[in-house]
Amino acid sequence: MGQTVTLRYDPSVPASRGIEVWHDADLVERARVVDAYANCFVRRNRPTQGIQADTPAQAPCSGLALRDLRRKGPDDKESR
Repeated sequence: MGQTVTLRYDPSVPASRGIEVWHDADLVERARVVDAYANCFVRRNRPTQGIQADTPAQAPCSGLALRDLRRKGPDDKESR
């Protein structure tokens, strides 16, 4: 992951020779046809969808209770 490979093929030779996969000037192997149906059942490690912060969250400064909030009355004046 995060690396670059080079795919090489020679159009003048028969197609049975295939496509070569190269990485850092070294032949890795010849490319193979992927069975898409079999490949759909392969489990892979996937990153979580959650958000991870660089620093931990700060503790709240003070608690806030709903009963301490002021409610507006029918005449739009704050009442307790």
